[in-house]
Amino acid sequence: MSVPSLSHEEDEVDHATHRLCTSREAADVVWFKVTVLEGRKRAGGRVYTKKMKGRNKVAAADLGGSVLTGTLGNPLGLLARQLSYTLHKVRDECPLYHADGKPVDKDLD
Repeated sequence: MSVPSLSHEEDEVDHATHRLCTSREAADVVWFKVTVLEGRKRAGGRVYTKKMKGRNKVAAADLGGSVLTGTLGNPLGLLARQLSYTLHKVRDECPLYHADGKPVDKDLD
């Protein structure tokens, strides 16, 4: 039995997450035992939330792929459901800011 081929669209997904999806599918389809090795002391490759403190306030910024844009037909959405991850809807409009705190021009967003 062979592992299903990946479409061009799936190939554009973050490579680390993509390898996890492929490993999961290979384990399910071919019944392999799969071991995923991380290059850092945390899981998730480039997915990381940086917490910042200053002036009696705390803020967080997600560094890397942490948002699924659409879950229907998205292989990451399927993987999240298989792993029983809780998904949260993000507002339809979410302002972006530069490192200096100024808003990003809507034409650039």
